[in-house]
Amino acid sequence: MKKLFNRKNGIKSAYAALVVVSLAIVVVLNIVMGALADRYPMSIDLTPQKVFALSEETKSFIASLDTQVTIRVLATEERFQDTSIYNAQANEIMSLFAKQSGAIEIEYIDYVSNPGFAAAYPDLSMKHGDVLVSGAGRDKLVKTEELFHYTYGRDGSIAIASSRAEEAILSAVLYVTSSELPRAAVISGHGETETSAFEALLRSNNYETETVNLLTGNLSADTQLALLIAPTKDLSPEEITLLDDFLTNNGEYGKSLFYCASPVQPALPNLEAFLAEWGVRAEDGMVFETDEQRVYSTQPFYAVADYAEETYAAQVSRADAPMLVAVSRPLEVLFSQQERYVTETLLEFGASAGVRPSEAGDDFTADMAVVRGPIPALVLCSYKVTDPSNASLVKASSHILACGSAEVAGDFVIGSPSFANAEYLIHVLNDLCEKDDNIAVTPKTIVGHALNLSQSQADRFGNLFVFVIPAAVLVLGIGIWLYRRHK
Repeated sequence: MKKLFNRKNGIKSAYAALVVVSLAIVVVLNIVMGALADRYPMSIDLTPQKVFALSEETKSFIASLDTQVTIRVLATEERFQDTSIYNAQANEIMSLFAKQSGAIEIEYIDYVSNPGFAAAYPDLSMKHGDVLVSGAGRDKLVKTEELFHYTYGRDGSIAIASSRAEEAILSAVLYVTSSELPRAAVISGHGETETSAFEALLRSNNYETETVNLLTGNLSADTQLALLIAPTKDLSPEEITLLDDFLTNNGEYGKSLFYCASPVQPALPNLEAFLAEWGVRAEDGMVFETDEQRVYSTQPFYAVADYAEETYAAQVSRADAPMLVAVSRPLEVLFSQQERYVTETLLEFGASAGVRPSEAGDDFTADMAVVRGPIPALVLCSYKVTDPSNASLVKASSHILACGSAEVAGDFVIGSPSFANAEYLIHVLNDLCEKDDNIAVTPKTIVGHALNLSQSQADRFGNLFVFVIPAAVLVLGIGIWLYRRHK
């Protein structure tokens, strides 16, 4: 009679026990990891731009947050994230806010079956899919469309270009937890260049924006930042006085003006004299770049500028993202210091740049340029009041941030995550406005990548795929055929 438990049965029993134990371990690990994942970030983001992760700046800020904040998504989680890949990314970003900070919680409101929820917020126009951020007795509604950045096709079609989820939610958290919001005034009435994307960026970073015509109104006392973007008509002496009074601020100072020039501007003697007093002048002509590695899309007038100082440059999160200062007039720094006025070049075009004069003919070549780089592109002019007993102690200051290009804040570069313009400018302006939370979050692209190549690089890639690779395949095929033919 065979033994009931022979060696073969023992091995089978051992395997069965091992399978049972393994399954038990897997079940327990799933339960434990599921519980941990509800509270702590357990995923790994392998996307190139870390689109499913929070920036270090954001994590640092919310980790120190001591005000309770609630993020309410006006949809079920399943329906919200299944709408698109961008919604899924936005949902992951919002969940990370809650996982990274004990002061933030996220809730999902089934807005379809609970339409009465909006009755508690009569001043807000809500709809399905919006996000309501609340804290410290304040509320900020983030519309669904504000979670994304859109692009428009030539046929009028609209498509999502990048995500603004982190930017929008962080902006709302900052809004409900900040005690003060700086006010920015966009000066109009002189044929200025429209910068809707830059104004939207300011609002996303919790600036309250308004449009002011100096002919009919003044800059309010609580305005901290004024924007004058490429005016094509000169300011009157009275308007120059208003600007000067704004920056002087009754001897209190603490104000800033962001001024951008443009090659299409005519002579503006009143404004130019005012800027010269602060130590900067926009010269004639347009900057071009001769180094094909320092231009965008092979356009010589779409030049990349270098960081000329380290403080603000160090705050840019992506060292490989260029600062595009396109279609720019050359700036001239008139002095480094004069009485209480101090100037500092923040951005400059490289040594390979030059200036094409406005009166140059069609036969103009780069070799004919008289003015060559380095050329200032962005200059910070400051008026500093120091302590009489300690000249190094600045008691108060006002600033003019002058740029040779209005395109530095143009819609294309501000809305593109490929450039550092948005992040860099916000860091500079936050510092000038003395914001405690100097944070700048820019859009992230999820699908698609822009392949920004110079003309020579494009030619090399074209030759590679059109001639080299087909020729190599052909030679290899002939070699294999000959080998088999004579084998």
